[in-house]
Amino acid sequence: MHIANLKKGGMKRNNAVISGGASNSGLWCQMFADILNMEILTTQTSEVGVLGLAICQGLGTGLYADIKDAILKLVRIKSSFKPNPEKNALYMKRYNEFQKIFRLLEDN
Repeated sequence: MHIANLKKGGMKRNNAVISGGASNSGLWCQMFADILNMEILTTQTSEVGVLGLAICQGLGTGLYADIKDAILKLVRIKSSFKPNPEKNALYMKRYNEFQKIFRLLEDN
């Protein structure tokens, strides 16, 4: 539902980066790729909050020209998961069923 709202707001993405516990499971990452119908990436950095801080500090001190420059120099991709269109169709069917039930409950 959150992704649908982001898309309504104009968000256009070809991939997403997952971090934290779920990023350690190939099964979860593949499921995200299939559900979102986009490539899912994981990073070599386990502490992405600290990496974000390093990026901000580098920008603030002028070490990097802009955020894209900082990301290109500091972020390293560990894994990539491509979506499976057949599984996406199955997940979307189930999601549509969920939405119907959600709307029925919301009306009460």
